[in-house]
Amino acid sequence: MAIPLVGRNVAVAVDGYDFTGNGNEIKLKRDAAKIDATVFGQHFSYDLAGIQKASLELKGFYSYGYSQIDQIINQRFGQTNDVNVLVAPAGYPVLGPAILMPSVITKYDLDAKLKGAIDLDAEFDARGALDQGFILNSPIGTTTTTGNSTDLFTAGVDTGGATTGGAAAHVHVFGVTGTRRASRRRSSIPRTAPPGPTC
Repeated sequence: MAIPLVGRNVAVAVDGYDFTGNGNEIKLKRDAAKIDATVFGQHFSYDLAGIQKASLELKGFYSYGYSQIDQIINQRFGQTNDVNVLVAPAGYPVLGPAILMPSVITKYDLDAKLKGAIDLDAEFDARGALDQGFILNSPIGTTTTTGNSTDLFTAGVDTGGATTGGAAAHVHVFGVTGTRRASRRRSSIPRTAPPGPTC
């Protein structure tokens, strides 16, 4: 029997900034265009999958100031460079699932009512890919050069000798094409948690 995940454990990061504490609802949508390839003589339709699309809608609460969600989204709204979005459905445990999506921000709405908090609604549309993988080194576990790490990597060796409160980064290959060129996606590192590669 499959064990469902609890929604309260979901984590979300945008370009490395952890906005889990701002959100209370996410919707990740994926679809592929349906191409009808049915020909004469067939008794059932024959469909092909066309161009894929994906989007992430993040709803939650507004906050402003340095490294807060309003500043980060405003700086990246409608820009031409990729905005890297990370969704971790089970939070940040080692070997937890991770969804990485280079995107463009196409919507950022605020809604304020007299007797309520200021709500936000942001939408991120995928640009060229959506990758799924697993978290190998959790960013919520402090990694030091003395070996104080419970992650899959050897602290101070595989993490590049990161010290407490320091930083480390990894490049992870998600797929290899038929040639020897690899397809790479940059990992997002939540900056409000102790540093370390997310996946």
